[in-house]
Amino acid sequence: MPTISDHGALSRLESYRASYVALTGEENFDTNLYNSVRITSGSHHPDSNSGTASYALTFPAHYCNYSGTVHGGAIATLLDGLTNCSIAVVAKDGFWDRGGVTRSLGVRYIKPIKVGEAITVDVDVLSATKSTAVIRGVVRREGDGEVLATCEMEKFDPVRAKL
Repeated sequence: MPTISDHGALSRLESYRASYVALTGEENFDTNLYNSVRITSGSHHPDSNSGTASYALTFPAHYCNYSGTVHGGAIATLLDGLTNCSIAVVAKDGFWDRGGVTRSLGVRYIKPIKVGEAITVDVDVLSATKSTAVIRGVVRREGDGEVLATCEMEKFDPVRAKL
């Protein structure tokens, strides 16, 4: 399957994230989190309306709980946001160009993420049709690649859907 990994995919990812942060404003609880994320790669598989995106970050300390690990709600928020952002790798005029909403998000917490621990998030846009997309995310410890959490989400584009 041919893959396009270019500045276009990265540019669309950066633009999507910047738009989200601008729309939510400084007082939103997740703005600081998304500003902490570094987009490391993006690719598009044009034959199948699928693609990938990768991110890196260290959670800000205020997302951690009393035991020194990242709160599960913060992990779910991160995964919801990054899986949403990743739809940008397949976006084009008239096709997922306006974002969409989360229809379902299932998160599996495998190992705790510690305060100050660098992580990566790899996202696969498994399929995208006119009105729905299925996206998978995997959180890994940056040092050894150990899987810490996974998610699967279904995204819905109410603008394009015919009800």
